[in-house]
Amino acid sequence: CLSRGLGDVYKRQLKKLAYSIAKKSTGYYQFLEFKAQPETIATLETQFRRDESVLRFLTFRQDKFAHAYAEKRRSRKA
Repeated sequence: CLSRGLGDVYKRQLKKLAYSIAKKSTGYYQFLEFKAQPETIATLETQFRRDESVLRFLTFRQDKFAHAYAEKRRSRKA
């Protein structure tokens, strides 16, 4: 879905998990930011649930202050 221009991947880091999940002690943490319709988000979550390589995921909506803060941090790093 994100390959169709919905959003960007900002972080991808290999980290040690706080506890083992499916006998795995490390995993990739990934931060995705995108704009989409609710139907698209539901489809994306269904794909995450079906994908065996995705151990956990969390989808949430940013408020305007979090969005402004994220923009400011990204512009500072560039």
